[in-house]
Amino acid sequence: MGMGSYANFADTVTNKFVSETCPDEMGELLRVLSDNEYTIDQLASCSDGDIQGELEVDLDEDVALLILNTYDGLAMAFEEKTGLTLTIRYHDKEDRGDEVDGFFWEVEGVYVYSPAGEKYKDKIERKFWTNFG
Repeated sequence: MGMGSYANFADTVTNKFVSETCPDEMGELLRVLSDNEYTIDQLASCSDGDIQGELEVDLDEDVALLILNTYDGLAMAFEEKTGLTLTIRYHDKEDRGDEVDGFFWEVEGVYVYSPAGEKYKDKIERKFWTNFG
């Protein structure tokens, strides 16, 4: 069986920045999570898949929907205030030297093309690689 590795990247912002940008919505999310004995790490760990479906594995459907709607409210408020798309993510770095561990906030919409890049954006493809060995 072959071995390999691949690279990932995320543009991140701190939890403090999200809280300062949307204090009411972040407070509400934390309250809803706490009231239902759920943590922000647990929410983040299901964010790469079907959030509602994964929440419903641990919680009843109504609670899962409440958490999802509260999280969506935070994300919408953040985008309205910053123009950036906010997503909660989770990564267990295990024993690697990764720069993220546990939950983190990823933002999208950070980069824009230069005038030359805009002209040829349909011809440009971002690729990533890593050395393994």
